[in-house]
Amino acid sequence: MTAPQSWRRASSLTLSEVAEIVGISRSKVYEMVGDIPTFKDPSHRLRVRPADLERWMRDRLPKAADQAQLFSGTGEVEDAVHAVACWLAERADPDGVIRDPEAVAILNDALGGV
Repeated sequence: MTAPQSWRRASSLTLSEVAEIVGISRSKVYEMVGDIPTFKDPSHRLRVRPADLERWMRDRLPKAADQAQLFSGTGEVEDAVHAVACWLAERADPDGVIRDPEAVAILNDALGGV
């Protein structure tokens, strides 16, 4: 299942869609029910409101985007650092660990395999 591209405008999200959006496994999302705000739809299936997910991500995921401010640069460099920090923050687990294979590969390439 793939999360809708316009997930912020959806009326609700499945836990599979939440897993894809956040970049963690579906089983991890189920473990985090309670921390991630959910509700039951009329069919008694767990769902997440997009606004609640966005608030949860903003409050719980690492503030990599804020850390990008440590880099002083101008123009394109600062924008690029900010974009990468936001992208990585979206793929980090709530404990701040990045396990997304694509993100790990990009980080390894950027760091020269350090």
